[in-house]
Formats: sequence, C-alpha cells, structure tokens
Amino acid sequence: MDWEREPDLEELREIYLLLERSPDQAEPKLAALAEQQGSIASMWLLAEGYSGTYFPADTSRSKYWYRQAAEAGSEEAAYNLGRLHLEDREDGKAVAAFARGAELGHLPSAYNLALLCREGRGTRKDILRYRKLLECAAADGHLFAKRDLAVDLMTRQSGLKLKFRGFLLLTRLYLIDVPHELLRAWKHGPEIGDHLRG
Repeated sequence: MDWEREPDLEELREIYLLLERSPDQAEPKLAALAEQQGSIASMWLLAEGYSGTYFPADTSRSKYWYRQAAEAGSEEAAYNLGRLHLEDREDGKAVAAFARGAELGHLPSAYNLALLCREGRGTRKDILRYRKLLECAAADGHLFAKRDLAVDLMTRQSGLKLKFRGFLLLTRLYLIDVPHELLRAWKHGPEIGDHLRG
C-alpha cells in the first residue's frame, strides 16, 4: 500500500478504528472516502470487508471494490480480483485482472497470467507468452516463476545449454533464493491494520 498517495490518512485511521467496532457505521464512510477522494486503502478495506471480514460476504461487491482499486493503480487489488474470478470460474476476467496486475509490476499476477496462458484458460494457449511471462517474473525474483522456468528449460525439447541453464536456475533457487526469502519474510513490513492503528 502506498500510504503517500492516500488523500486523508487521518480520516482513514478514524474510519478503520470505527470499522473494527462498528462495521455498519464505517462502511458508508469508507465508500465516501473511496468514491469522493480516491482512497485506494478504503477501496481495499471495502473489498476485504465484503469477503466476509467485516460485512456479510458479498463476492460481487468485493470484486467491485478490488476492480476500483486496481483501476486506481493497486497491483495487489488486481491480483486479488483475479483470484476471485478464478474461484468463480471466470477465466477470461481473471486473465484481464492478472494482466492489469502484471502491467503494474506485480509478480504473482504475472505468474498466474503465465499459468493461464500455458493452460489456455480464459485466453488462447500461448506457450511463448507463458515463457516470456515466466522469464520476466523470474528475473524480478518470483520463486515459483524461477522453479517453473527451470523445469521448463530442463524438460524442453532443446539443446544441452538450455537444460544446463535450467539446472543452474533450480540449484540457485533452492540453495540461495528460498533461504533468503525465508529470512526476509521474518522481517516483513506492517500489515494494513498495523499501519492504520498508528
């Protein structure tokens, strides 16, 4: 979450505290902050809220708010929207949401888009696009993309050079990248609620 882009962080904090005590009173205030001032965090909280966290579960409202946040530039919202579309078997819409997230630089979105391209779900089967998306996500550090790219390189009907590259990529992944990410995960930043509580 880019807190610098939030139009009124103080009001958002007050509404968040109200949300934890009285969701029904907070919902219209969050909607007003989202619609009138373009608060991405408000859109996110509404989307999460309608997933059953604060309000009765309503997938269509959750999708609506994730879509609004994605259109406003939230790559995480685009990803979550894609996941909801996959759960509802709306593969074409999932492709569009993951493509938006990938366009914004979100690695899990690019990875999921790659998988849909490989399987031909919601889009035509496109192995070249699959490999290109994997290459980009792997180059930026996505662990699953690195793993899948390594396996693809090692199992592809091609020369020894590509197979060796896949082997090196897989070796580095398990000896260096995974342990590094585990250490980094222990030191991850605050969650949205932690930030809004002050």
